[in-house]
Amino acid sequence: VKPGVSTAELDRICHQHIVDVQQAIPACLNYHGFPKSVCISVNDVICHGIPSEDKILKDGDIVNIDVTVIKEGFHGDTSKMFIV
Repeated sequence: VKPGVSTAELDRICHQHIVDVQQAIPACLNYHGFPKSVCISVNDVICHGIPSEDKILKDGDIVNIDVTVIKEGFHGDTSKMFIV
């Protein structure tokens, strides 16, 4: 999480880690039409922000990344807040 990165790039990084490293399923992906693997909310977006190539992080942004996965029949959910 740094200035100049898009929220879509962060989504791709998270997706690859969830699938390839954790061998889990991104629970958000296609859930009720949600188009991405994680929710990324920036500044005044309260929750469930959709990652985008157009949303480029800037110095001072407040970013929350919400990750929900399914592994071996269990759901796991976590989020972390960052200041860019």
